Amino acid sequence: MSELTGWQKAAVLLMVTGPEVATQVIRYLGDDEIARITQEMATLGVPPAEAREQVVAEFERLAHGGASATGMAFVRQLLERALGPQRARELIERVVEPAHAVPFEVLRKAPAAQVASLLLDEHPQVAAVALAHLRPEQGAAILKQMPGDVAADIAQRIARARHVSPELMRRIEHSLERRLLLVAPSTPGARPAGGVKVVADLIARVDRETEKDVLGRLEALDPQLAEEVKSLLFTFEDLATLDEASLQRVLREVDQKVLATALKGAPQEIREKVFSNVSTRVAEVVKEQMEVMGPVRLREVEEARRAIVAAVRALEESGEIVITREEEMVVS
Repeated sequence: MSELTGWQKAAVLLMVTGPEVATQVIRYLGDDEIARITQEMATLGVPPAEAREQVVAEFERLAHGGASATGMAFVRQLLERALGPQRARELIERVVEPAHAVPFEVLRKAPAAQVASLLLDEHPQVAAVALAHLRPEQGAAILKQMPGDVAADIAQRIARARHVSPELMRRIEHSLERRLLLVAPSTPGARPAGGVKVVADLIARVDRETEKDVLGRLEALDPQLAEEVKSLLFTFEDLATLDEASLQRVLREVDQKVLATALKGAPQEIREKVFSNVSTRVAEVVKEQMEVMGPVRLREVEEARRAIVAAVRALEESGEIVITREEEMVVS
Protein backbone atom coordinates (compact mmCIF):
# COMPACT_ATOMS: atom_id res chain seq x y z
CA MET A 1 0.00 0.00 0.00
CA SER A 2 1.43 3.38 -1.00
CA GLU A 3 1.90 6.04 1.66
CA LEU A 4 -1.22 8.13 2.22
CA THR A 5 -1.04 11.91 2.09
CA GLY A 6 -2.25 14.00 5.00
CA TRP A 7 -5.47 14.84 3.17
CA GLN A 8 -6.10 11.18 2.41
CA LYS A 9 -5.54 10.23 6.05
CA ALA A 10 -8.06 12.86 7.13
CA ALA A 11 -10.55 11.54 4.57
CA VAL A 12 -10.10 7.93 5.71
CA LEU A 13 -10.54 8.87 9.37
CA LEU A 14 -13.79 10.71 8.63
CA MET A 15 -15.07 7.73 6.61
CA VAL A 16 -14.26 5.40 9.50
CA THR A 17 -16.25 7.58 11.91
CA GLY A 18 -19.30 7.68 9.60
CA PRO A 19 -21.35 10.62 8.25
CA GLU A 20 -23.09 11.54 11.51
CA VAL A 21 -19.88 12.09 13.48
CA ALA A 22 -17.92 13.40 10.48
CA THR A 23 -20.55 16.10 10.00
CA GLN A 24 -19.81 17.42 13.49
CA VAL A 25 -16.06 17.36 12.84
CA ILE A 26 -16.13 19.31 9.57
CA ARG A 27 -17.91 22.20 11.29
CA TYR A 28 -14.51 23.08 12.70
CA LEU A 29 -12.79 23.09 9.30
CA GLY A 30 -12.38 25.85 6.75
CA ASP A 31 -14.12 25.79 3.36
CA ASP A 32 -10.94 24.91 1.47
CA GLU A 33 -10.23 22.07 3.89
CA ILE A 34 -13.75 20.68 3.53
CA ALA A 35 -13.57 20.79 -0.26
CA ARG A 36 -10.18 19.06 -0.36
CA ILE A 37 -11.14 16.33 2.12
CA THR A 38 -14.47 15.56 0.45
CA GLN A 39 -12.72 15.29 -2.91
CA GLU A 40 -10.27 12.79 -1.41
CA MET A 41 -13.16 10.81 0.12
CA ALA A 42 -14.83 10.48 -3.25
CA THR A 43 -11.59 9.58 -5.03
CA LEU A 44 -10.54 6.96 -2.49
CA GLY A 45 -13.76 4.97 -2.69
CA VAL A 46 -13.75 2.21 -0.06
CA PRO A 47 -10.41 2.36 1.78
CA PRO A 48 -8.72 -1.06 2.15
CA ALA A 49 -8.68 -2.48 5.67
CA GLU A 50 -4.90 -1.89 5.76
CA ALA A 51 -5.38 1.83 5.13
CA ARG A 52 -8.10 2.08 7.78
CA GLU A 53 -5.89 0.36 10.32
CA GLN A 54 -2.91 2.57 9.48
CA VAL A 55 -4.89 5.79 9.91
CA VAL A 56 -6.62 4.68 13.11
CA ALA A 57 -3.32 3.51 14.59
CA GLU A 58 -1.67 6.84 13.77
CA PHE A 59 -4.59 8.70 15.30
CA GLU A 60 -4.21 6.69 18.51
CA ARG A 61 -0.43 7.25 18.58
CA LEU A 62 -0.89 10.99 18.23
CA ALA A 63 -3.51 10.96 20.95
CA HIS A 64 -1.20 9.10 23.30
CA GLY A 65 1.76 11.32 22.48
CA GLY A 66 -0.05 14.55 23.18
CA ALA A 67 -1.86 13.49 26.31
CA SER A 68 -0.84 14.41 29.79
CA ALA A 69 -3.20 11.73 31.10
CA THR A 70 -3.59 8.26 29.61
CA GLY A 71 -4.14 8.26 25.84
CA MET A 72 -7.79 7.21 25.66
CA ALA A 73 -8.72 9.34 28.66
CA PHE A 74 -7.33 12.34 26.84
CA VAL A 75 -9.11 11.41 23.60
CA ARG A 76 -12.41 10.97 25.44
CA GLN A 77 -12.05 14.29 27.22
CA LEU A 78 -11.08 16.10 24.02
CA LEU A 79 -13.95 14.68 21.97
CA GLU A 80 -16.54 15.24 24.68
CA ARG A 81 -15.60 18.92 24.84
CA ALA A 82 -15.69 19.28 21.06
CA LEU A 83 -18.68 17.11 20.17
CA GLY A 84 -20.60 16.40 23.36
CA PRO A 85 -20.81 13.10 25.29
CA GLN A 86 -23.02 11.21 22.85
CA ARG A 87 -21.07 12.08 19.67
CA ALA A 88 -17.75 11.48 21.45
CA ARG A 89 -18.92 8.04 22.54
CA GLU A 90 -19.93 7.16 18.97
CA LEU A 91 -16.54 8.24 17.63
CA ILE A 92 -14.57 6.38 20.29
CA GLU A 93 -16.55 3.18 19.72
CA ARG A 94 -15.90 3.32 15.99
CA VAL A 95 -12.19 4.14 16.27
CA VAL A 96 -11.06 1.81 19.04
CA GLU A 97 -12.91 -1.24 17.73
CA PRO A 98 -10.70 -3.37 15.48
CA ALA A 99 -11.22 -2.92 11.78
CA HIS A 100 -11.66 -6.71 11.61
CA ALA A 101 -14.64 -7.03 13.95
CA VAL A 102 -16.27 -8.92 11.06
CA PRO A 103 -13.66 -11.00 9.19
CA PHE A 104 -13.65 -10.70 5.41
CA GLU A 105 -16.28 -7.93 5.55
CA VAL A 106 -15.71 -6.83 1.94
CA LEU A 107 -16.12 -10.38 0.63
CA ARG A 108 -19.35 -10.74 2.61
CA LYS A 109 -20.88 -7.87 0.64
CA ALA A 110 -19.79 -9.07 -2.81
CA PRO A 111 -21.84 -11.24 -5.22
CA ALA A 112 -21.13 -14.98 -5.05
CA ALA A 113 -20.00 -15.17 -8.69
CA GLN A 114 -17.52 -12.35 -8.13
CA VAL A 115 -16.01 -13.96 -5.04
CA ALA A 116 -15.85 -17.35 -6.76
CA SER A 117 -13.95 -15.86 -9.70
CA LEU A 118 -11.54 -14.20 -7.28
CA LEU A 119 -10.89 -17.35 -5.24
CA LEU A 120 -10.35 -19.55 -8.31
CA ASP A 121 -7.13 -17.62 -8.91
CA GLU A 122 -5.94 -18.27 -5.35
CA HIS A 123 -4.38 -21.34 -3.76
CA PRO A 124 -7.16 -23.69 -2.53
CA GLN A 125 -5.96 -23.25 1.06
CA VAL A 126 -6.44 -19.48 0.82
CA ALA A 127 -9.94 -20.03 -0.60
CA ALA A 128 -10.67 -22.45 2.25
CA VAL A 129 -9.66 -19.90 4.90
CA ALA A 130 -11.85 -17.23 3.32
CA LEU A 131 -14.91 -19.46 2.86
CA ALA A 132 -14.63 -20.76 6.41
CA HIS A 133 -15.20 -17.22 7.68
CA LEU A 134 -18.19 -16.35 5.48
CA ARG A 135 -21.84 -17.09 6.22
CA PRO A 136 -22.69 -20.75 5.42
CA GLU A 137 -25.31 -19.80 2.84
CA GLN A 138 -22.88 -17.44 1.12
CA GLY A 139 -20.10 -20.03 1.14
CA ALA A 140 -22.46 -22.57 -0.40
CA ALA A 141 -23.46 -20.14 -3.15
CA ILE A 142 -19.78 -19.50 -3.92
CA LEU A 143 -18.93 -23.22 -4.07
CA LYS A 144 -21.77 -23.73 -6.58
CA GLN A 145 -20.00 -21.29 -8.91
CA MET A 146 -16.81 -23.37 -8.92
CA PRO A 147 -15.84 -26.52 -10.87
CA GLY A 148 -16.75 -29.68 -8.96
CA ASP A 149 -13.19 -30.86 -8.35
CA VAL A 150 -12.10 -27.46 -7.07
CA ALA A 151 -15.13 -27.16 -4.80
CA ALA A 152 -14.47 -30.62 -3.38
CA ASP A 153 -10.81 -29.81 -2.72
CA ILE A 154 -11.73 -26.60 -0.91
CA ALA A 155 -14.46 -28.34 1.12
CA GLN A 156 -11.95 -31.00 2.20
CA ARG A 157 -9.44 -28.34 3.27
CA ILE A 158 -12.12 -26.54 5.29
CA ALA A 159 -13.05 -29.80 7.03
CA ARG A 160 -9.41 -30.57 7.91
CA ALA A 161 -8.44 -27.01 8.80
CA ARG A 162 -6.85 -26.34 12.13
CA HIS A 163 -6.03 -23.07 13.88
CA VAL A 164 -5.05 -20.16 11.61
CA SER A 165 -3.01 -17.40 13.22
CA PRO A 166 -4.67 -13.95 13.32
CA GLU A 167 -1.70 -12.48 11.47
CA LEU A 168 -2.01 -14.95 8.59
CA MET A 169 -5.75 -14.43 8.39
CA ARG A 170 -5.28 -10.65 8.25
CA ARG A 171 -2.74 -11.02 5.43
CA ILE A 172 -5.12 -13.21 3.45
CA GLU A 173 -7.99 -10.81 4.08
CA HIS A 174 -5.96 -7.77 3.01
CA SER A 175 -4.78 -9.46 -0.16
CA LEU A 176 -8.28 -10.57 -1.20
CA GLU A 177 -9.83 -7.20 -0.36
CA ARG A 178 -7.29 -5.33 -2.47
CA ARG A 179 -7.88 -7.63 -5.45
CA LEU A 180 -11.65 -7.47 -5.07
CA LEU A 181 -11.70 -3.67 -4.94
CA LEU A 182 -9.59 -3.53 -8.09
CA VAL A 183 -11.87 -5.77 -10.16
CA ALA A 184 -15.25 -4.80 -8.69
CA PRO A 185 -15.98 -1.80 -10.98
CA SER A 186 -15.62 -3.96 -14.12
CA THR A 187 -17.54 -6.96 -12.81
CA PRO A 188 -20.99 -7.34 -14.46
CA GLY A 189 -23.78 -6.79 -11.98
CA ALA A 190 -21.48 -5.44 -9.29
CA ARG A 191 -22.32 -2.10 -7.72
CA PRO A 192 -19.24 -0.09 -6.72
CA ALA A 193 -19.41 1.13 -3.14
CA GLY A 194 -17.48 4.26 -3.92
CA GLY A 195 -16.83 7.32 -1.84
CA VAL A 196 -19.25 9.52 -3.78
CA LYS A 197 -22.13 8.24 -1.64
CA VAL A 198 -20.14 9.02 1.51
CA VAL A 199 -19.54 12.58 0.31
CA ALA A 200 -23.23 13.02 -0.57
CA ASP A 201 -24.30 11.75 2.87
CA LEU A 202 -21.88 14.19 4.46
CA ILE A 203 -22.92 17.22 2.42
CA ALA A 204 -26.61 16.44 2.91
CA ARG A 205 -26.14 17.03 6.64
CA VAL A 206 -24.40 20.41 6.56
CA ASP A 207 -26.11 23.78 6.38
CA ARG A 208 -27.18 25.18 3.00
CA GLU A 209 -24.40 27.77 2.77
CA THR A 210 -21.67 25.19 3.41
CA GLU A 211 -23.27 22.76 0.94
CA LYS A 212 -23.34 25.38 -1.81
CA ASP A 213 -19.75 26.46 -1.17
CA VAL A 214 -18.34 22.91 -1.07
CA LEU A 215 -20.18 21.87 -4.23
CA GLY A 216 -18.95 24.99 -6.00
CA ARG A 217 -15.35 24.23 -5.08
CA LEU A 218 -15.74 20.57 -6.03
CA GLU A 219 -17.14 21.64 -9.39
CA ALA A 220 -14.06 23.76 -10.00
CA LEU A 221 -11.77 20.85 -9.07
CA ASP A 222 -13.71 18.04 -10.76
CA PRO A 223 -16.97 18.89 -12.61
CA GLN A 224 -17.91 15.26 -13.23
CA LEU A 225 -17.44 14.34 -9.58
CA ALA A 226 -19.50 17.34 -8.48
CA GLU A 227 -22.31 16.24 -10.81
CA GLU A 228 -22.26 12.72 -9.34
CA VAL A 229 -22.51 14.10 -5.82
CA LYS A 230 -25.37 16.43 -6.77
CA SER A 231 -27.31 13.55 -8.31
CA LEU A 232 -27.28 11.77 -4.93
CA LEU A 233 -28.37 14.76 -2.87
CA PHE A 234 -31.94 14.53 -4.17
CA THR A 235 -33.39 11.33 -5.60
CA PHE A 236 -36.66 10.49 -7.31
CA GLU A 237 -37.89 8.85 -4.09
CA ASP A 238 -37.37 12.19 -2.32
CA LEU A 239 -40.37 13.61 -4.22
CA ALA A 240 -42.43 12.32 -1.32
CA THR A 241 -40.65 14.78 0.99
CA LEU A 242 -41.48 17.91 -1.04
CA ASP A 243 -44.21 20.21 0.20
CA GLU A 244 -47.30 20.43 -2.01
CA ALA A 245 -46.49 23.85 -3.50
CA SER A 246 -42.98 22.79 -4.49
CA LEU A 247 -44.14 19.47 -5.92
CA GLN A 248 -46.86 21.19 -7.97
CA ARG A 249 -44.26 23.60 -9.37
CA VAL A 250 -42.00 20.69 -10.33
CA LEU A 251 -44.79 18.73 -12.00
CA ARG A 252 -45.68 21.71 -14.19
CA GLU A 253 -42.19 21.38 -15.71
CA VAL A 254 -42.50 17.66 -16.45
CA ASP A 255 -43.91 16.23 -19.68
CA GLN A 256 -46.86 13.90 -19.04
CA LYS A 257 -45.25 11.01 -20.91
CA VAL A 258 -42.03 11.43 -18.93
CA LEU A 259 -44.07 11.45 -15.71
CA ALA A 260 -45.97 8.31 -16.74
CA THR A 261 -42.71 6.50 -17.49
CA ALA A 262 -41.09 7.60 -14.23
CA LEU A 263 -44.07 6.38 -12.18
CA LYS A 264 -43.86 2.83 -13.59
CA GLY A 265 -42.89 0.66 -10.64
CA ALA A 266 -42.71 3.66 -8.29
CA PRO A 267 -43.68 3.24 -4.61
CA GLN A 268 -47.39 3.72 -3.92
CA GLU A 269 -46.58 6.66 -1.63
CA ILE A 270 -45.00 8.61 -4.50
CA ARG A 271 -47.79 7.77 -6.95
CA GLU A 272 -50.47 8.94 -4.54
CA LYS A 273 -48.63 12.17 -3.75
CA VAL A 274 -48.06 12.95 -7.43
CA PHE A 275 -51.66 12.27 -8.45
CA SER A 276 -52.97 14.35 -5.54
CA ASN A 277 -50.91 17.33 -6.72
CA VAL A 278 -52.03 17.44 -10.37
CA SER A 279 -55.45 18.13 -11.81
CA THR A 280 -57.94 15.28 -12.16
CA ARG A 281 -57.62 15.49 -15.93
CA VAL A 282 -53.81 15.25 -15.88
CA ALA A 283 -53.95 12.36 -13.40
CA GLU A 284 -56.33 10.45 -15.69
CA VAL A 285 -54.15 11.09 -18.75
CA VAL A 286 -50.99 9.93 -16.98
CA LYS A 287 -52.67 6.79 -15.61
CA GLU A 288 -54.00 5.97 -19.07
CA GLN A 289 -50.53 6.42 -20.60
CA MET A 290 -49.06 4.11 -17.94
CA GLU A 291 -51.55 1.40 -18.92
CA VAL A 292 -51.11 1.87 -22.67
CA MET A 293 -47.30 1.79 -22.65
CA GLY A 294 -47.23 -1.61 -20.93
CA PRO A 295 -43.86 -2.96 -19.68
CA VAL A 296 -41.06 -0.39 -19.86
CA ARG A 297 -37.32 -1.00 -19.81
CA LEU A 298 -35.64 -0.10 -16.56
CA ARG A 299 -33.21 2.16 -18.45
CA GLU A 300 -36.11 4.26 -19.77
CA VAL A 301 -37.67 4.52 -16.31
CA GLU A 302 -34.36 5.67 -14.82
CA GLU A 303 -33.90 8.26 -17.58
CA ALA A 304 -37.38 9.66 -16.92
CA ARG A 305 -36.71 9.84 -13.19
CA ARG A 306 -33.38 11.58 -13.78
CA ALA A 307 -35.20 14.16 -15.89
CA ILE A 308 -37.58 14.88 -13.02
CA VAL A 309 -34.71 15.12 -10.52
CA ALA A 310 -32.95 17.53 -12.92
CA ALA A 311 -36.08 19.68 -12.96
CA VAL A 312 -36.13 19.72 -9.16
CA ARG A 313 -32.49 20.78 -8.99
CA ALA A 314 -32.96 23.50 -11.61
CA LEU A 315 -35.94 24.96 -9.75
CA GLU A 316 -34.07 24.85 -6.46
CA GLU A 317 -31.03 26.60 -7.95
CA SER A 318 -33.26 29.31 -9.38
CA GLY A 319 -34.88 29.79 -5.98
CA GLU A 320 -38.38 28.83 -7.15
CA ILE A 321 -38.64 25.93 -4.70
CA VAL A 322 -36.95 25.07 -1.42
CA ILE A 323 -35.84 21.56 -0.49
CA THR A 324 -35.72 21.10 3.26
CA ARG A 325 -32.57 19.27 4.27
CA GLU A 326 -32.37 17.11 7.39
CA GLU A 327 -30.24 19.80 9.05
CA GLU A 328 -33.00 22.39 8.53
CA MET A 329 -36.01 20.41 9.73
CA VAL A 330 -37.98 21.98 12.54
CA VAL A 331 -39.80 19.97 15.16
CA SER A 332 -42.76 21.64 16.83
